[in-house]
Amino acid sequence: MLKKIIGKSEITFTIFRYLTYGIQIIRGLFIAKILGPFHFGVFGYAILLQQYLMYSSLGVQHLLNAELAISKGRDHQLANRNIGVAFFLTTIINFFLFITGILIFIFDIPLFSGKVNSENAILLLVLAVLINYQQLFLNIFRVYLRLKEILLVEVIVVIATIIPLFFYQNEQLIYSYFAFWIFISILAIIFFYLQSPVKIFFLIDFKQTLIFLNNSLPYYLYSLSFFLINLISRTFIANHYSTSEMGFYSFANYISTAVMLGFDTITWLIFPKVVNAFSDSSLFNKELEKKINSISRPLNLVVFFCIIFIIIVLPNVYIFYPEYSKSGNALSILLIAQAVVNSGFALSSLYISRKQYFKLAFFSTSGLLVTWIFSYFFVKLNFNFEWIGFAAMLGYFTFINLLNWKAAKDFKLNFSTITNPFNFKMQVCILLSAVFLLLGLSKYSFLFFILFFVLQRSTFHLLFYSIKNWFNCNVPQN
Repeated sequence: MLKKIIGKSEITFTIFRYLTYGIQIIRGLFIAKILGPFHFGVFGYAILLQQYLMYSSLGVQHLLNAELAISKGRDHQLANRNIGVAFFLTTIINFFLFITGILIFIFDIPLFSGKVNSENAILLLVLAVLINYQQLFLNIFRVYLRLKEILLVEVIVVIATIIPLFFYQNEQLIYSYFAFWIFISILAIIFFYLQSPVKIFFLIDFKQTLIFLNNSLPYYLYSLSFFLINLISRTFIANHYSTSEMGFYSFANYISTAVMLGFDTITWLIFPKVVNAFSDSSLFNKELEKKINSISRPLNLVVFFCIIFIIIVLPNVYIFYPEYSKSGNALSILLIAQAVVNSGFALSSLYISRKQYFKLAFFSTSGLLVTWIFSYFFVKLNFNFEWIGFAAMLGYFTFINLLNWKAAKDFKLNFSTITNPFNFKMQVCILLSAVFLLLGLSKYSFLFFILFFVLQRSTFHLLFYSIKNWFNCNVPQN
């Protein structure tokens, strides 16, 4: 199925986006080097607040993407109404963000116990307003496969935020970084508006707005809870560990996120087409299982093999950044956790295509609760900051297993078949590998990560399956 979904334009976009992410990684490494662990920790607080503010949109842009993917080519008028309602709702949300910024300015309110001052907080609120609009445009261009425009904007944003590195240091660098980001975001919105493949307008239609919100809020709860699994772990570190430890964890989180962005590019691109394909209600049982595994198997295989390679070469990074060597274990844990997240892409897309957002919200909220409980437990026992990353991993495992179990029941699928790309034995190996790593027993950790592949016969089957899928070879299945 992936071969049918990914065309030449998507492959070209993926290659150039990888290059963009490479520049982002280099930019982050330079920022970390210039700021040092302490000020990079302060930068980490600001980025944490910025990522919290990304969810001020109430999930409007994510639902717009899903609705456009489902209605594309079927109901043009509905697609236009959803676009108008999305911009209307986003404007209301941005108005409240504007009021919040005024209050912070008037009362000079610091955040994170003063680690993010009011000036930076206001910049981040302005940036959140712009990103809310920008995300609407990105999802419209994404569904209509206007990938060149998306890539152009992303490249310019990365380059613009590199400029302050040559002129500023410490707090001035942090402030100017976000100031440059705001300036280029304004230009990006103007560019998107002028190049939009559809008419952009504000639709004040309360009936349609209520329908949109009825789907938006559970979808928002799903996406918010899911990504809060990562954010809440960083919040625990921000509140219970030193600024330098926040810097180490921010470094690990930055590198793991940047690495996984390359894989996320693939899922980001194919998501609208996968949702559109799964929205066909005539798909069920064996045919649906086949489509799910045709996506999950090659994706899981590539992601996990790449992760183990990255973990093996990871020590070389600390030759150039010895001051961040304490982030090594946290980085390995977060990389594995990100791979676990990717294993649920196909089934999550299936639920979205059938508009069963409340169930996804339940799965992600359960994962968030598990993350909070274990983070609290590790903090109370005075475990080091690396274990907070493990708590996030446990949250992702909770999400994935609830997703697998409920999907098998809801869609009458064979549980063994849909979990084959990432079954229970593989999960146990991953968890034991992480535990031994945190206990300082790296040899045993690596052994269980190897067993993750060796003990699972279908690993080799997946390799042949992928070759068949991509090159259309007639390889017999076991």
